[in-house]
Amino acid sequence: MARVELFRQYGVSDKQIHLSPLCTDNKRFYLPDKAKQTDFIFCGRFVDFKRPLFAMEMARAVAIRLGRRTSISFVGSGAMESEMRDFANQISDHVDTHFVGYVSQAELPACYGDARIFLFPSEGDVWGVVANEACAAGLPVIVSPHAGAAGELVVDGSNGYVRDMDLAAWTDAAVDLLTDEAKYQRFSHSSLARVGEYTFENAALGLANAIRQARQASRAS
Repeated sequence: MARVELFRQYGVSDKQIHLSPLCTDNKRFYLPDKAKQTDFIFCGRFVDFKRPLFAMEMARAVAIRLGRRTSISFVGSGAMESEMRDFANQISDHVDTHFVGYVSQAELPACYGDARIFLFPSEGDVWGVVANEACAAGLPVIVSPHAGAAGELVVDGSNGYVRDMDLAAWTDAAVDLLTDEAKYQRFSHSSLARVGEYTFENAALGLANAIRQARQASRAS
């Protein structure tokens, strides 16, 4: 995994590496019988570095490629909402844009359950627990390489696509998943499998092992 490799590059031995992953309550997000009503979902703050307008542009490009109207849900709020609503009106012939607004943790699973693909076009996230939530819901994820979850929780070609912020590349990835049901199902199952390691139990175990080792080292010195 990328984070392990980073520590190895600093000369840290495997015995000294203890992983404590960021996580969410995976079981709460899995709603297998929920009908998929929306092509895409974006969940987060409506600020520039999260690139919500890029997600909208991609939804329009996918609609043109598929020859049908696409749909996207935005969960959250932020300073860009007015600009986003204006753009949604401009592209309404191609994209049905739904602004969900702020939702509680109890309401989040249903939002993910409505969608087919999670879009995470961030230009800078240390991790991105929203990716955990999406994977726990069984969604393939398209993510930029600037989110920490990219390449670790979201593995290119396994449970999603890691793509540079290039509109054509994201459009290709989305069209691929929306037109190949067998691949979509493989990616969906892979998301569930990969996020299964990201639990509170494993997070606690990693911390406990690190503390135990530090205590043993201090006693030996």
